[in-house]
This record gives sequence, C-alpha cells and structure tokens, in this order.
Amino acid sequence: MYLRRLRLLGFRNHVDTELPLEPGTVAITGGNGHGKSTLLEAAHMLSVGKSSRTSNYTELANHQVATKGGRTHALGIFVQGDATSRIQFDMQFDQPFGGNDIRNASSKREWKVDAVPQKPIDVVGHANVVLFEVADLNLVLGSAAGRRRYLNILISQYDAEYKRALLRLDHVRRSRVALLHGARAGADINDDIVFWDERFRDESVKITLTRRDVINQLAQLARPIHNVLSGGESMEIRYTPALGPKSREADMDNVDAPGMSELIEQSLAEVRQREVAVGRMLIGPHLDDFEIRLGGQRARNYASRGQARTIALALRLSEADMVKQHAGRTPIVLFDDVMSEMDSNRRALILERTSDFDQTLMTATDEESLGGAPNDYAQRVHIRDGVATTVE
Repeated sequence: MYLRRLRLLGFRNHVDTELPLEPGTVAITGGNGHGKSTLLEAAHMLSVGKSSRTSNYTELANHQVATKGGRTHALGIFVQGDATSRIQFDMQFDQPFGGNDIRNASSKREWKVDAVPQKPIDVVGHANVVLFEVADLNLVLGSAAGRRRYLNILISQYDAEYKRALLRLDHVRRSRVALLHGARAGADINDDIVFWDERFRDESVKITLTRRDVINQLAQLARPIHNVLSGGESMEIRYTPALGPKSREADMDNVDAPGMSELIEQSLAEVRQREVAVGRMLIGPHLDDFEIRLGGQRARNYASRGQARTIALALRLSEADMVKQHAGRTPIVLFDDVMSEMDSNRRALILERTSDFDQTLMTATDEESLGGAPNDYAQRVHIRDGVATTVE
C-alpha cells in the first residue's frame, strides 16, 4: 500500500498543499515548525480516524480558518494493487470565533471514505499506516494509558470486532460506574449490577484474550529486531491485565474464553464492595498494561532514553509486520524526525529495513540527518512555511 496523493487545506500551517507522492522511501525535510510533521500527522489520521497529536479537532485548524470561518480539509488517496481508497476529513467553521482559545470554536466535522460519510471508528482499516515519532519514548517510559492506546490502534487496524468491543465496553463501564455512585448514596443496586457485570464480563473476555495473543505475537517479532538494533540486548514483553489477584494467580497464557469469563466474574465479585466505597471500577481492560523488561529489569524504571528509543522502534517495526500479516497488505511507515537521534549504524539498519515496505515517509531538518544519499530516496520533498516543493 502507498499514499499517492495528500491534500491539505487550512490544516495547521498548511493553507493549501497538494502533494503527489511516489512509492518507495520519501525524504521530507524542512525547519522545525514549517509543517513537515503535519504531513505525517494527516496521513496517519486518515488511517486511524484520530490525530496522534491532539484529541481536540479544532487544534488542527489553521488559525485564520478557525477565527474567521472556513474549512479545514485533509484528503488522502491510498493505493493497494489495483484498488484505490479516497479518505477525507472535513471541518467547517461557519461563524467567526472571537474568543481567546480556538479550541472552544464551534465546528462541524465529517469523515468520508470513497465519498460515503463514515463514523471515525469506521474509517479505521481502509488504509494502514504505522507512525514512529519522538513521543514514542512514552511507550516505554510513560503511563499505561499510552501503551493501551498503542495496542488499541494496532489491533483496530485489522480487527473490526475488537474496536466495536472497545466502544461497547466503554458504554458498559460508564453505566456500571453510575450504579456504583448510586450505591454510595444508599441506592439498592443488587439487581441492576448483575446485568452490567455480565455485559462487562462478555466484552472484557474478547478484549483481554485478543490483547494477550497480540502481545505474545508482538514479543516474538520485536525480540530479534531489538536484538539487532541494540547490539545484543535482551528484551521481554509481558501482558499485565488489570483483573485483580485472580489474574496474577492464573496461567494467563493458557486461559481459554470460558476460563477467562469465570476469572472476570470472580474478580468482579471480589472487588465490588471496594468499588462501591470509592465509586469507580478497580479492574478491567481500561486499566490494562504491558510490561517491557530489558536485561531482566523493568525498562520503565531503568532504561535510558537511548534504550527506550530502540525499544520503541522495535515495537513500531513489529507493529508494521503484524499489520501486514493480519490485514494482508503492507502498511505505509512514517518516521517523524527520529533518525537524527540515532547513530549511523541504526540509521543504516532502518534504511535497509524500509525496503520491505511499499512506501516509507521520513522527516528531518536536513537529508544528512536521515543518513542516506539522495539516490536512496524515491522522492525528496522540502517544506518551508507550510509549502511543499518536490526537490529534483
């Protein structure tokens, strides 16, 4: 798969960008703040239905569009063999905004795939894109929430039932928390909580077993990649579901669906009184994590930034391999300003690895930071003040 064309209107500092792209490795250079990362953000967003940099869509708008009214638009044309997918995002600001914070500006948003309106969740999977960025250090050093998000985006690219289970679980969890608040106020919730416990159990089984299997596969793929990139350091990845003491006692690798259902039932019963006392859920997939160990030590506590960067890169390259296996097509791989922080050996290994993909987009302040020669790239693009120019 490759991205043949990217069009941005009023999207961050891109006023009107029309960029035809070639298969192969594309080098995108430009100064900081000129808009090269925005190209990758848009390409990734059109694949996963959300921005990698903000949860507030209005932040995507060019300031003039948001304050004076107008349109923010992103269009990607993705090619897979003889098939073409046209994915677009539109945000309309009908009224000028006079406030101090444009994040509060009123807008109407719409997603389309091949001209058919879609919900954001249904955009996922029409194109497959894997993004590696400097913030990926947080996959190793950051909170569990970032690692759950990473898993959810990875799995949702090829498993439609998983992404729907996530939505249903969120609804169930909110309903169950409302009951817990009622119980704290003295309401009798015994009959109602049984219904929501069963719903929570059923959705959690699907999510938990899927995450377990994906992490086991991810670990197998990432270990040899990390071994090469790190020069021989050993890395382990282990799923840590948030199902209370019962899950820590069980052999999670060998629990089947009925066994997982029973384990979740027991765990819910075990923590119910404590949940009523605090008014929130204490177990469940919304609290899951996975643990990365480097040389037997928890990477989150002991890894240097360089080691964390290498682990994150191994995870992203493994993610690309998994998407290829499960979705049946090679994803587009995006490297956003990360090559400059790597030594020449790692740069060479990455450039060699990119030959496995139909298209790779790499950004840097200059080509020297990418580590390759001009003839290593199928296309070279330079960005200045939001204007993209192909370099001959």
